[in-house]
Amino acid sequence: PEQTAADLEAAIAAAQAAQPGWAGLGHAERSAYLNRAADAVEANAEALAVLLSREQGKPLNGPNARFEVGACAAWLRATASFELEPETLVEEDGTRAELVYRPLGVVGAIGPWNWPMMIAVWQLAPALRMGNTVVMKPSSSTPLSDLALVHVLNTALPENVLHAVSGDRTVGNLLVEHPGIAKIMFTGSTEAGKAIIRNSAGTVKRLTMELGGNDAGLVLPDADPQAIAQDLF
Repeated sequence: PEQTAADLEAAIAAAQAAQPGWAGLGHAERSAYLNRAADAVEANAEALAVLLSREQGKPLNGPNARFEVGACAAWLRATASFELEPETLVEEDGTRAELVYRPLGVVGAIGPWNWPMMIAVWQLAPALRMGNTVVMKPSSSTPLSDLALVHVLNTALPENVLHAVSGDRTVGNLLVEHPGIAKIMFTGSTEAGKAIIRNSAGTVKRLTMELGGNDAGLVLPDADPQAIAQDLF
């Protein structure tokens, strides 16, 4: 579906309304929900993997579609297991200072096409774990994969804590600029990341950016370049 600005507004409004109650559940109950969401992914793993393979193009086997769906469940469980007890920083001479993490509100997540489900979980699971609600904008190259994943997750999560709105760059720009979004997470190209930084400046959003490029290959002195060149390439 090509969703619109009105769809995005509705999703953000619903996420805003649901966020205080979600935060109020506390860490233990939110962790339990994430574990139930992992159960739902595992129960639908083959259908998700087949859809991912058909849409994105990666094979089912090897470090590919079935692996990616399994990683979604694994990362949901890993995030659910994080210990988040308050940390005492100072306790002496009648002075006590404690570090406590609080949710920001509604978090926006913009995912890539190459690992659409797994990176979506990397974005949404910690945000939900902390008591934020999430509005996702899938890559326009792989919207079905993320829409299917969110559908499955929402069979286990409370209503309106997680939304996905598919569309073109216009929807993404509106998400980035929206005053109701407290933070943006983005995985994608450096150029798109620069645009997100610029477009989010007006509302001084917090940002987590994983920007693309060609990763360096490091060849150490004891390596045989002729032997490793093809695999390195």
